[in-house]
Amino acid sequence: MIDYAKNVTIEQKERLYSDTLKTLEKYPTHIPVLIQINSNVLKIDKNKYLVPKDFCVGDYISCLKKKIIGLNPSDTLIVCVSSLNNDFKNVKPIAESEYSKSFEKFYNEHKDTSTGMLILVVSRLTTYKWVKSVASYYMGY
Repeated sequence: MIDYAKNVTIEQKERLYSDTLKTLEKYPTHIPVLIQINSNVLKIDKNKYLVPKDFCVGDYISCLKKKIIGLNPSDTLIVCVSSLNNDFKNVKPIAESEYSKSFEKFYNEHKDTSTGMLILVVSRLTTYKWVKSVASYYMGY
């Protein structure tokens, strides 16, 4: 599995773009999505998915939460939209108001132009209560 957060060559971008065009031609009712995990704790089986165009963004994020291995019930999943550059500095969190959008509209607004895919960076936010309970368990507070 390629780590897309690291340096991506021009050849890899071109291959992703051609794969995206073939995928869109073969599955016109679906959208190619690339998931990049930004955490050492979270694990996912694969990082490329096809999402139906009429799916809501919020529904996909809840499916993504179930798919990710290692997510505690007290953790919050943070999903950001990114473009495939070498440093992932250009990430924008998905606003709550965009959860009700169809995936097709969301894709048209946020797709990466170099690959044609929608790139989502996923990380986790651990709540203070969970951190406090773990700290008290290990430190005896």
